[in-house]
Amino acid sequence: ALIEGTKKLFKVPENVTPLGIVSLGYPAETKPPRENYNPEKVHRNKW
Repeated sequence: ALIEGTKKLFKVPENVTPLGIVSLGYPAETKPPRENYNPEKVHRNKW
């Protein structure tokens, strides 16, 4: 159902089966960057 809907939406020929779709564009809003680094989660030569 998902593949058939995709083929219909993008007018893909019947003999072609889409394996994936890549979305490109710009976000609607700009968010500040997140800081994901946590030094407590970094292990140096030990657990």
